[in-house]
Amino acid sequence: MANSLGIHLYSHGFDYVVLEGTAKRYTVGASGSVYFTASDAKDVKSAAKSIAEISKGFKGNQICLSLSSASVL
Repeated sequence: MANSLGIHLYSHGFDYVVLEGTAKRYTVGASGSVYFTASDAKDVKSAAKSIAEISKGFKGNQICLSLSSASVL
């Protein structure tokens, strides 16, 4: 069974969802939102660690990252 991880990154945190199955038949394995503290939002390494902690146990076939445009951030 295929697994996919989707991450939407924005200036003050990120949302994630894990989908299991196929395009026709899938289930949501996990989902959530993580908000950065004020210091994490300014420090790229801390933000990257937060994303790495969420995706650490995930073994997927595909990871999709979406970002807002620069004018929105």
